[in-house]
Amino acid sequence: ADQELARELGDDVAVFAARDAAAEAVRVTLVDVRELVQTNCGDVAVREAGFVGNTPRDPVALEELGATVHGNITKKPPKSTRKGVRFDAKAAVEWLDAQVAALATANGDVRREKREEQAARQRRDEAWTLFERELSSATARLDASLRAVGLDDLADRLVQSSRAASGGTEEGDDGKNKGGNGGGGNGGQEPK
Repeated sequence: ADQELARELGDDVAVFAARDAAAEAVRVTLVDVRELVQTNCGDVAVREAGFVGNTPRDPVALEELGATVHGNITKKPPKSTRKGVRFDAKAAVEWLDAQVAALATANGDVRREKREEQAARQRRDEAWTLFERELSSATARLDASLRAVGLDDLADRLVQSSRAASGGTEEGDDGKNKGGNGGGGNGGQEPK
């Protein structure tokens, strides 16, 4: 289960890099379009195009803003407020539609990878829970068997809980040392 999770996390790097590249392409285009509209058509046209505040860096927000700006400029192209200047709105957003579509795909890939990672983590956690349950059960059976044949000193050395196996103490609820080897309740190992 740990190896499956490591594989899942390992293949995420390329997906995130592709998403980040697509987001940067949309962001650069949006900044350029905003500057073109601002310079040629004015503040009102910038707001009508869908720009409010700073251009975001978040890939999901960029996808939404890109789709909004493309739709707004395509439906109602801004007119130049400068004499003698013709603003070609279609040319200004020509590449934006394809870039937003690529970013939408990349964002979808990231969401899929996050779901797969979550599922892999859940499978790993379930495997560890089962392992700990089986270990505890096997330890209890071995403890009983060792005590039944008079090997209490060996039974005392068994790890009594998964908490102890994961770095906790080996002391029971009664606070008595179950290490059995003269150590401080942690099997003679240095405290962690």
